[in-house]
Amino acid sequence: MNKKYQFWHYKYEHNVKEEFNLQVKVAEFVGESRKGWQDAIENAVAEASRTMRNITGVEVYNWTADCSDNKIVEYKANIKIAYVD
Repeated sequence: MNKKYQFWHYKYEHNVKEEFNLQVKVAEFVGESRKGWQDAIENAVAEASRTMRNITGVEVYNWTADCSDNKIVEYKANIKIAYVD
């Protein structure tokens, strides 16, 4: 793969009924990096912030890596990003 990272992105909505009746949306991303998991997460959040405003939180729910010659060559992090629309 020639790219440093790729992103997959899925959206679903969840209504939070509070005093202000805010609508919180959650989008799922897979960030990739050749440097490490932290970089993969930061890349995914940076990509999300291009189109999403008011990001309120990030949940990392899966960590994986691709290996070659007994070494990690690519780090992947599955994350959920919550934001107020």
